[in-house]
Amino acid sequence: MAIKNKDAITGQQAVTTTPTPLATIDGYGCLIKNMSTSTVTIFVGGEDINTTGGGGFELEIGAAINLEVPNADRIYVVAASTGARVCWIGERL
Repeated sequence: MAIKNKDAITGQQAVTTTPTPLATIDGYGCLIKNMSTSTVTIFVGGEDINTTGGGGFELEIGAAINLEVPNADRIYVVAASTGARVCWIGERL
């Protein structure tokens, strides 16, 4: 994701066994990464995300995904166990 202006926002958060939205980022692009310090795979998806039965997009340790959404709080993350941390960068348009 190329940053087109100086209004970028970044953050990190723990990923737990309860689906949790990312922080509010008004914008168009959001790059999400399962940090290299994580010990488990995470799943990315909507509010009904889960870690079984194909309920999300699997993101292995160190992997990243770029999503274009109106607001990052529509993106949820969850893990099957503790030990994961996600970082993100978004651009406010």
